Amino acid sequence: MPSIPYTPNAYWWLQMHLLGGPVRLISFSVIYTTLLAGAVIGGRYLFRGVPITNYCDQALIVLTVIQVLLIILGGGNAVFRALTRDMNTRMLESHRMTPSSSAAVILGYMVGANLQILMMYAVGIVAGAVLIRWGTVGTAHWLAGNVYMLIVAPMVWAVTVMLGIGRAKPVNPNTILFIMLLLSMGLISIPGLGLLTGIYAGYAGVLLMTGQVVVPPPYAAVLALVCLGMTVIWTRAAMRKLRRPDLPAFGTIRALGLFIIWLIAGAGALLLFAKIPAFQDVIAMGPGSDPYFLATCVTVNGIASLVFAILPISAAAHGRCRLQRRTGGHKSRLFQRHTGVPVLCAALVSAFSVPFVRQASWDSMVWMFVALWASFVTLEGLLISRHARNRRALLLLVIYMIVFWGVPPMADLWYGELVASRSFYQTAPPCSVLFGFSPAGTVAKLFFPAELDFDARYGVAFQIMVAAITGLLGLRALQRLRARDS
Repeated sequence: MPSIPYTPNAYWWLQMHLLGGPVRLISFSVIYTTLLAGAVIGGRYLFRGVPITNYCDQALIVLTVIQVLLIILGGGNAVFRALTRDMNTRMLESHRMTPSSSAAVILGYMVGANLQILMMYAVGIVAGAVLIRWGTVGTAHWLAGNVYMLIVAPMVWAVTVMLGIGRAKPVNPNTILFIMLLLSMGLISIPGLGLLTGIYAGYAGVLLMTGQVVVPPPYAAVLALVCLGMTVIWTRAAMRKLRRPDLPAFGTIRALGLFIIWLIAGAGALLLFAKIPAFQDVIAMGPGSDPYFLATCVTVNGIASLVFAILPISAAAHGRCRLQRRTGGHKSRLFQRHTGVPVLCAALVSAFSVPFVRQASWDSMVWMFVALWASFVTLEGLLISRHARNRRALLLLVIYMIVFWGVPPMADLWYGELVASRSFYQTAPPCSVLFGFSPAGTVAKLFFPAELDFDARYGVAFQIMVAAITGLLGLRALQRLRARDS
């Protein structure tokens, strides 16, 4: 690498020279500037009858879309390509063995791989500022929105590094972002997910770039701080995977901390962001909205918490298997730390649900807690049985969630509609006990006590039985692991 008088981060410069050096970056920026100028002039030639003010405003909307795609999709893809190149050339292994700090390596991928993207993004900012001179959007709004997106985008870059740094092949972020785009209308109805993934912040940034200032500054600041905080969390996880690719990105304690952040984000989004006009249309919690929609959002957020709890439970299962190999028994204090994760996760979800309960009795709360605990014990047993054999558990978890979480309520609803159609009922009959065989149904009953009037005890008993079977499978797997390593 050529010597330079000052290097803020050597890995930035390494990635820049791997991209072709300053000459190539400047050449791409000049070409991109020429293309933007040609597109604006050519578009004006095609739409000569449109007033110049309207044309500039519409051109600015198109430029906003380009800027967002460039900094989010382009930035994530640049990090993915840098990781893929370094893995194929085994340069990443060299980075692991160097005495450099993990933060320097990770920031090298996040910033250095995106120098070209950032230069093109800066060209787009200048182009928008020029268009605004004949438009109606304020320059301050355009500049503030672009800076805002620069706060959101690094979270995507950090997640890309975290998902790819410890694998044989990095995860392409464009695939994940495309799936999120297809499911965007469903994802934004889950307040915690919209807040932690930066969807709400990106939405606010786009509105700001186009001059639609409908998010009050205090709420916009909260969204920005959440993005910065999550960027730090993902970056720290990537640093852990860089040095120890054999361990999960989040240990048990860190995973529990992230789970608590998820629950706080979900409750905070429901309580605070429902007051913002821009988000009332998104999560439909305005003054004139359906009074049952809040309960629906809370239910969906609670069911999403079931899926999110897989992270700390998986970390605990991995820790139990690892400590079993290390100690050969149950005498380690650290081993004891991993055993209470299912009940702790169930208690956390139940505690954060209390402020949103409308008319449910304490019995429903107890049944929900037991159902959650049983489901988490089942997850732990399945994960332990897979981790003990050094096998991946993703496919098994997906099958379990579809069969035991999704099928019972869907089958009950389908049967109710079938009975209603054959009996000429105007409405479907009430849900049966089959609905409660899923923990999702037990969670829904807590927030819809009148609509879901079924006896939850049968479903909870079934879930306890499944938890006992899978828990025994997990214990047998630990015993075989201890016998093999002793």
